[in-house]
Amino acid sequence: MESSEQSLPSPAINPPWRHDKILYLPHGAYLPTDTCVRCGHKAVKVVSKSIRNPRNLSTWYSRQTTVDIGLCKIHKDDNSVGTALTYSVLSIGVIILITGVITLGIATLVIGLLAIAVSGIFRARTLIYTSNTNVEPLPIKGACESYLEQFPSFEVEEDS
Repeated sequence: MESSEQSLPSPAINPPWRHDKILYLPHGAYLPTDTCVRCGHKAVKVVSKSIRNPRNLSTWYSRQTTVDIGLCKIHKDDNSVGTALTYSVLSIGVIILITGVITLGIATLVIGLLAIAVSGIFRARTLIYTSNTNVEPLPIKGACESYLEQFPSFEVEEDS
């Protein structure tokens, strides 16, 4: 039982909580990594994920809040494929963009920029994501219902 011997982080002063299908993560809080965040099954791997906003270009490739999450085998494999596709499309987009700059081809430039944008959307929308990176607590979307059930539910005040 190696996992029980590993030192676990101390409980956060402000633990995560949920409202509907959104998980709220206060600063300094951590998420349980023993279950998969996407399906609720037993996790086989813990990965660190940056919480990005798919609608905010500045979060696609910049440094963002990172959290450790648990993934089952299926979602670990999906995450690996998604990461590979993201960086493959980004690399191809950069090559096409550079080719467009060298040849002064407008269509080539546009295709290169489009490929870079698509890879940014993939990067921002994988596994878990947020609609706003500038609020506290951080709202996290993408977790499954069975994963969310382990957190207390509270009402949220909506900004007008």
